[in-house]
Amino acid sequence: MPLIGKVGRKDPRVLLGIALIYILLIVGGTTMVYPFLITLTSSMTNDLDYERFSPYPRFWFDKGERYLKFLAEKYADVARFDYFKAAYRAPAHWGVFRDVAFDPHSVKENFPVFGAEEGPDRWVRVKRIGEDYYRFIKETYRTREETERVMPLFLNYNLPDFQNSTQERYQNLYLAFQAVAGQGDLARSLPKSELERQALSLMGQFRADVYDAFINMNFTSVKNYAYDLSKWIPAQTTRHVDFIDWVRGLPPEDKLPVTRHYLWTKFLFDKGWDMQRYNAATGAHLTTLLAAPYPTGDVPAEIAALREEFVRERWPIRLTRLKGDHRAAYMKFMQERYPTIASLNKVAGSDFKSWDEVPHFEALPYPHENTLAHEVKSDVIDALSAVWRDYAASVSPDQREMLSAEKAYQDFLLKEYGSLETVNQAYGWSYAGLEEIELPIPEADYCDYVTHRLQYCAKFVGFNFGQVVRFIATKGRALWNTAILVLLTIAVTLTVNPLAAYALSRFQLRATPKILLFLLATMAFPPEVAMIPSFLLLRNLGLLNTFGALVLPGLANGFSIFLLKGFFDSLPRELYEAASIDGASELRMFTTITLPLTKPILAVIALGAFLGAYGGFMWAFLVCQNQKMWTLMVWLYQFQQTMAQFPYMTMAALVLASIPTLLVFLTCQNIILRGIIIPTMK
Repeated sequence: MPLIGKVGRKDPRVLLGIALIYILLIVGGTTMVYPFLITLTSSMTNDLDYERFSPYPRFWFDKGERYLKFLAEKYADVARFDYFKAAYRAPAHWGVFRDVAFDPHSVKENFPVFGAEEGPDRWVRVKRIGEDYYRFIKETYRTREETERVMPLFLNYNLPDFQNSTQERYQNLYLAFQAVAGQGDLARSLPKSELERQALSLMGQFRADVYDAFINMNFTSVKNYAYDLSKWIPAQTTRHVDFIDWVRGLPPEDKLPVTRHYLWTKFLFDKGWDMQRYNAATGAHLTTLLAAPYPTGDVPAEIAALREEFVRERWPIRLTRLKGDHRAAYMKFMQERYPTIASLNKVAGSDFKSWDEVPHFEALPYPHENTLAHEVKSDVIDALSAVWRDYAASVSPDQREMLSAEKAYQDFLLKEYGSLETVNQAYGWSYAGLEEIELPIPEADYCDYVTHRLQYCAKFVGFNFGQVVRFIATKGRALWNTAILVLLTIAVTLTVNPLAAYALSRFQLRATPKILLFLLATMAFPPEVAMIPSFLLLRNLGLLNTFGALVLPGLANGFSIFLLKGFFDSLPRELYEAASIDGASELRMFTTITLPLTKPILAVIALGAFLGAYGGFMWAFLVCQNQKMWTLMVWLYQFQQTMAQFPYMTMAALVLASIPTLLVFLTCQNIILRGIIIPTMK
C-alpha cells in the first residue's frame, strides 16, 4: 500500500513536503549528471574549448564555434599559432586559441571570410581563390628541398598517419634487406608484432631512436623547427629525411609555407615596434601590427633601413639564392675556413682531390632527390651547407634573392591568369601591383573547411575516442587481462562470501558474534594499510605478476559476509526444514533455495566486486609490474601520462572506461529492483 493515502495527499503541507522531496531528488540527480555531462563534452573538445566546461557541445549548434575548432586543430601548436595570427592579422593580445574562444566577437570581426558560402557570388570567388592556392602548394612544393620550406598542419589529426607511415617505411625497408639476403619469404610470413619489432630495431640503427611501439612516436624532435631563425639549416639526418618525405605526402590543405609576412611582422615586434609607431612612420591606419605588409618599392627612409636590416640579419639564409658569379669569392671564403683540401675532407667526410672538385652552389646545398634515407651522407651536406650559409650571410643584401612563398605565389598567378588585371577580376581584388599580393591563407582555410565540413565535424566528435581505442588496441593484453580479472573476481566473490555467510547463518556457532565483529573490524582500516604486508606475502609465495596476486587478497569481504548473513537470517526456516525432510543436502539447499532468493544482494556484491576489479589501479600496478599483466586502468594511466598536454584525451579515456561500468550497473540495478519492487507489489 502507498505510504501516503489519498486523504493525506490533499493536505497542502503534505503536498509541499512531497514537492520538496522531488526537488531534492532532482537537485541530487543533477549534481551527479552534470559532472558527467561536463566530462562527456570535454572529451570532444580541443585547445579551443576545453576550459569552457560546457554541459553540451556548443559546436553542435554554433557554426562559428565549428569553424574556430577547425582552425584550432589546423594550427594546433604554439609556433603554428603565431603563423596563424600573422596570416589572419589577428589582435596582438591573442596568445593561444583559448583567448580566441573567450572573445565573443572573434569570428565576425577577425575572420572576414566567414559566411562567404551564404553569398553565391562571394563564395564563387573564395572557392576559386582556395582551389588555386592549394594547386599552387601542390605544384610548387614537390621535392624534398622545396618541402623543407613548408610546415605540416593538423598535427594532432596527422600524428597517427605519421606513425603508420614511418612504420610502413621501415617495415618495407626491412623486407627489402631480407629479400636481398634471400630471406624474403620468411620475413613476409612473420607475425605483425614481430615485423613491427624488427622495423623498430632497424629504425633504431638508422636513427638512434628507441621506441617500444610506433604508436609512441611523436613530433617532438621535428615539429618545432626554427623556421624563423636566419642561420638555421636542418641537418640531413635520417630522422629529418623521414619527416620531410612524410610531409611531401600530405595533401596541400595540410601544409603551410614559411611566409615573408610572418617573418617581417615578427621582426617588427622583436625590434620593439608597435602599431602606433608603424602608423606614424608609414602614414597607414592599421589596427594591429600583424597587418603590416612587407615593404616593396619606394618606402620611407626609416622603413627602407629596417627592410635592409631584415634582409641582412633576419631573412633565413636557406631561403636565399645568390645573384651573379660568386665562385671565386666563395672558394676564397672556404679556403680561409679550411686551409687545405685534406682538412675539408676530414671534417666533411669527403674525398675531394683538389679545390676544383669542390662544387659551388647558388643556393643552399641539398642531397640528390633520389638519395634513400639510410644513404644520406649528412656529414658532407652539413659541412658544405654550413660554409655556404656563413658565406651567404656575409654577402650584401642587394646580391641576395629572397625565395619567398609570396614571390612564388605571385609568379604562379601571373602564369595562370596572364596579368594583374585578370587576377583582380577573377578574385575580386584591387591590388595596384603584383608584388603587393600576399598568400590568401584565410580564404584557403575557409574553402577547405566548407568543402570538408562533414569530415571535420566527424573528427571533432570521434577523434579523441579513436586515439584512446587505438592506444588500447596496441596493448594486446590490456582488455584480455581486465576481462579475466573481472570474471575471476566476480566468480570467487560470489562463491566465498555466500558460503561463509551461509555457514554463519545456518549453523549457530558460539563464536559467531565475535567472528562478525572481526569481519566488521576490517572495515575500520583503509585498503592501503594492508598493501605492504599483502605485497610481501605474495612476493614470498612467488605470485607477483599473476592473476592470483590480483584476485586472492579480495577473496573474502567482511561487509559482504555481514550483509549476506543478515539476509540469510531473514529467510523462513520452514523452507530449510521442508527441504531437509525431503532429503536435500546443505549444498542443494544452498544452491536451490538460498541463492535464488538472494539475487538482489548478490547483485549488489557483484557490482561492488566489478567496480573494485575493473576500476582498481594502485594494487594492479603494484603487484603486476610486468607490462604483459597490466590491466586496462594501468594502461589508461599510462595513456594519461603520454597525453598530459592534451587533457581532453584523458576525458575521452574516462568516458570510454565508464561505459562497461554503466552497463554492469544497469544490469545489476534491474535485478535489485525486481527483488525489491515485485515482492512488495505481491
